[in-house]
Amino acid sequence: MEHQHYPNWLIHLLVASVLAGCSGGTPPGSDNKPRPDSNPVPDPDPETFTLSGTITGLVNESLKLSNNGTETLPVAGVQFVFQTPLEDGDVYNIAIAQQPDDQLCQVINGSGTISSTQIDNIEVHCSSWRPEIETVSNVEFPLSDIAEPQLTMNNKGHAIAAWQVKNDQGTIDNHDSIWVNQFQLKSGWETVRRLSQNGPTGDAVGHANFPAIGIDGYGNGLAVWRQEQSDGSAAIRVDAAHFSGSDRQWHPDAPISDLQYNAYDLALAMNAAGQAMAAWRQASLVSRDALVSREYLSKMAGECVVGEEGCNNSGWAESDSVEINSRLRNMKLAMDSTGNVLAVWQNADVADRIQIHANQFSANSKEWQTEIVLDEGVYTNVEYSGYAHTIGHPQVAINTHGQAVAVWEMPEADPDTGRVTINIKASLFADGAWSEPQRLETDNRGHAERPQVGLDDSGQAYAVWQQFDGSRTDIWLSQYSPDTQEWAEPIKLELDDSSTYASSPQLAVQSNGDAIAIWQSNTGIWTSVYSPRGGCWCHSTLIENNSVSSPTIAMDDNGHALAIWVQISDGVRSLQSLQFH
Repeated sequence: MEHQHYPNWLIHLLVASVLAGCSGGTPPGSDNKPRPDSNPVPDPDPETFTLSGTITGLVNESLKLSNNGTETLPVAGVQFVFQTPLEDGDVYNIAIAQQPDDQLCQVINGSGTISSTQIDNIEVHCSSWRPEIETVSNVEFPLSDIAEPQLTMNNKGHAIAAWQVKNDQGTIDNHDSIWVNQFQLKSGWETVRRLSQNGPTGDAVGHANFPAIGIDGYGNGLAVWRQEQSDGSAAIRVDAAHFSGSDRQWHPDAPISDLQYNAYDLALAMNAAGQAMAAWRQASLVSRDALVSREYLSKMAGECVVGEEGCNNSGWAESDSVEINSRLRNMKLAMDSTGNVLAVWQNADVADRIQIHANQFSANSKEWQTEIVLDEGVYTNVEYSGYAHTIGHPQVAINTHGQAVAVWEMPEADPDTGRVTINIKASLFADGAWSEPQRLETDNRGHAERPQVGLDDSGQAYAVWQQFDGSRTDIWLSQYSPDTQEWAEPIKLELDDSSTYASSPQLAVQSNGDAIAIWQSNTGIWTSVYSPRGGCWCHSTLIENNSVSSPTIAMDDNGHALAIWVQISDGVRSLQSLQFH
């Protein structure tokens, strides 16, 4: 066969075409798009992180935590871990979903954003009543009585207690005297001392009574009290002393009232900055009283002693007097963080009707404003003689924003039966004005008496009182919501069926709304603990079951509280205390 010879260029062209086809060249009509891999490699799972932390102070059950208001975690013991994993960039917010019984818990380091690391530094601190009762007075008064215990606490856990000793055996002629003691959270109670100058070497020779105290944010304190003169040579005056948080000593001040006139219904208010005001009723006019006040001026920028450099301008200012429309009784004061003061009092007008009046002192103008009537009242002391000179008992509380609430007693007639009972009423103060009074309870079977009030920084208020229902006296509470602008239906705090007479309620409220109520009954001293974060007024706790009276309580903003009361054991009276931390 004869072989046909092709040109070299044609052979090269044919080889190139074959090689191009073998290398996957795009055939005619192809869209030139890559085909998916039939066995793709999956992306790696994103790294996840957990939320965990520690619990201190938990002694009771039912504590629950939540994250972002959704995932809820029941916890016990001393550690916790949320099971839901979180990814980088996720936001978390741990809160108390349910408080444990009779405790208050707070979350520390509870919110943030995941940033490529595990979160294990969340802390839950829980406070509860300690088992050890401590003695405040350190001095036994076997032949004397203890009355008018007062207690105040700042946000560092420093506290001051003051009380009146009746028939003090260590004074001239066994007169009543004023005693004090100081408390520090880390070291406890210090040494008591007689504050009034009517001791064996004092210059006063009459009864000292009705103490009022205050404490600032640095632990400096004030005390004022009424000092009588048994020989009638001088008027009932107002004595004062100041406490230095630096040298831990009390320093007496000169009497702060006008020595020509008797002073009554003494009250004191003090804020964290060290500003204070004392006020009293001065019976210097024929048909009406004067409200007399003195500011305590402080430039304390830290713990210093009055008189040292930086504290030279600390001391009592000149007195200010404002005429009252009629007769003032049972005055109470409250001071906000800038030094503005609210005063409320029981008043008897020219017709002797029981009324509630108020006034406000401006820290800017240094003047009292116009006196107003909060509650007109319809009954006179004569018509309601069973409670003459004692009905009213107004109380006032103020927060750092200048909002305030006042509560008081007022006799009113049942519209259906005509029966007159004592009721609890309240008024709110905001933007320089008081609201219309509102009745907090509607049970007309018996009298509602002795109200107390507290207010947090959100405007949430609590009012507590004792009330007779025809067979027994219990402790009741109503709560005001700034969201609904309404007072809730009262609830009963006294849950002890064996108690038939509960009385003398007191209330302490933190700026975040945590609160503790305390009262006495024929079975002992009882308390109820509440938090707006997962808490309820649904438990009451017996903290002392001996012969007791006159409980009172104070709190700081860090979950610490202190309760004191008068206790009688083998005929000896003493002042006792219990810590909540």
